[in-house]
Amino acid sequence: MTSITFLLCEQMLATSVALPMEQLHAAEAMQKSSRQRQTSQSQLVFRLASVDGKAVTSHTGMLLQPHCAISDIETSSITFIPALWRNPKTVLKNNQAVLPWLVKQKQDGGTIAGVGTGCCFMAEAGLLDFRPATTHWYYFDKFAEPTHGYY
Repeated sequence: MTSITFLLCEQMLATSVALPMEQLHAAEAMQKSSRQRQTSQSQLVFRLASVDGKAVTSHTGMLLQPHCAISDIETSSITFIPALWRNPKTVLKNNQAVLPWLVKQKQDGGTIAGVGTGCCFMAEAGLLDFRPATTHWYYFDKFAEPTHGYY
């Protein structure tokens, strides 16, 4: 079983969660229908999580309901962090609980993927120190700095 967690937070772009989730579902369906993979028992488990388990409003006003809070998730094979609309500073400040949780996911062997400015969570948690990464072009210079502490 592969567990995939999608972080939900305010100012997020809903498509940065919806699109990869739909693509992974499609890939799983293709794998299950493949004659060469009929014996495969692979199963993807998708979870939407917010810091407190409460619904989150995207930057366009779309209400997104998580399955759980991040504290309910012991381990996740893959964690997706969504792109954020505009300056991520406030979102990072309001979601500090995400940082140690991401570090734990990484320490437990999980893969963490961020979309655009969502990568600021990884930078702030120190997970990108001296590692290649990319984000929205506006923040390239900030990401080139050798220390975390994005804000």
